Amino acid sequence: MRHLLAQFIKFGVIGFVCFFIDWGVLNILVAFFHVNPTMAGTISFLISLVVNYVASMRYVFQHRSDMAQWMELVLFVVCSVIGLGINSGIIWAMTSPFTRAAHPNRAMIILMTNIAKIIATIIVSVWNFVSRKLTIDVPRPGHEEDNTFARRIGLWSLQHGPKKYRTPASEAYKKA
Repeated sequence: MRHLLAQFIKFGVIGFVCFFIDWGVLNILVAFFHVNPTMAGTISFLISLVVNYVASMRYVFQHRSDMAQWMELVLFVVCSVIGLGINSGIIWAMTSPFTRAAHPNRAMIILMTNIAKIIATIIVSVWNFVSRKLTIDVPRPGHEEDNTFARRIGLWSLQHGPKKYRTPASEAYKKA
């Protein structure tokens, strides 16, 4: 439990930094460049996602020896695209009535964009932590489960990747 709590705190610190990157870019695009809030939210999310991936894989989650790194990246991107969909959906739902108005009120659009971003960030943060924990994180020593989704997809990725990435774990999987 302590490991999970420590991991969640590190994830939260990285998420906090990435939120400010995301939020800052979002507000610059909406307030100064008058970009549609949903488009601005997508751009800012993707920029913060790159920082989040690098920091999360370095400080929060560990690379699985039973998974190829290309699969780790694929799973991270898939989970993140779902998070992006949630993020964009919330921003769109909360700002579209104001952006479609005959005479859009810029101050109201900016306010609603920020409220939507805070709500989206909370929901997507929970999604990101849980999905990444289940798909790409290394289980605690002694808690490796042979039949988890992450292990099965990881071993599959080792079998179907370049030979230089094959490990004893992937060779054992091939024999089974």
